[in-house]
Amino acid sequence: MSVTKELEEIVKIVNSNRIELAFSKIKKLKEKNNNNINVIYTFAQIAQKANYIEDAIESFEKILENKTEDEKLLSIISKLYIRKNNTDKALVYINKILSKIPYDESANKDKAYILYNYQKYREAKKYINIVIEKSPKDYFALNIYGLILLEENNVLKAKSFFEKAKKINQKFHDSYLNLGVCYYKLEDFDKAFKSFKYVYKENKNNISAILNIANLLSLKGKNLYAISLYEKILNIDSNNKIALSNLALSYFRLKDLKNSKKYFKKSIEVDPNDNELMYSYSTMLIN
Repeated sequence: MSVTKELEEIVKIVNSNRIELAFSKIKKLKEKNNNNINVIYTFAQIAQKANYIEDAIESFEKILENKTEDEKLLSIISKLYIRKNNTDKALVYINKILSKIPYDESANKDKAYILYNYQKYREAKKYINIVIEKSPKDYFALNIYGLILLEENNVLKAKSFFEKAKKINQKFHDSYLNLGVCYYKLEDFDKAFKSFKYVYKENKNNISAILNIANLLSLKGKNLYAISLYEKILNIDSNNKIALSNLALSYFRLKDLKNSKKYFKKSIEVDPNDNELMYSYSTMLIN
């Protein structure tokens, strides 16, 4: 069978949602045809779909060697590095895109979000403003701007951005979660709870919603209810440091020192460099 025919068969397998089988077959075909651009590109796409990020990046970068000016490829690779949490590397590709197309909306959004996570809020604003000026109804960009304002303690203005984003796309749950955080900071706990609960009803496994609801319950002294929610988070993500440390604190409030110590130890194992956590643990031991 020719390489073209094999690729067609593999694409049919992908279209039937048998991704792992397709990946297995394209991997074997690539081993035999490692210089065939069509094979490498198909491999990269299937690897991306199957969540084999390293394989996808390696293949897309190989294609890029011969297509250095291809903005689409630069964008794909940058987003893969973001998925891999390698934002330094993602920025290299984003900057290449912006050097060619300064007003590329996707690249500006990605750069703004990375700079926000780097706590470079003034720079992040510069890039997200480019997007909002061009597309004032971009709900994702509005959320990024709102998050920056939250970090600058401009809660009321941040709230207005999240409300605007929510009206544009009511299915984008981050707007509700971020609104909930605003209400929490404004000490309007009922509205905060309502925002978090909306997301939880839509997706019972949304960790941010569960965590925020648990924190509110804990704040109201309902530690047993909070504990059940923190444990639900650990069933989804066993190394969630916030859930582990908050579980420790909830048990401490209930004077259950055995379980409090257990979860303090687990959270410290996840992040042994958290000085605040170590201080809380030390305080518990003293008491």
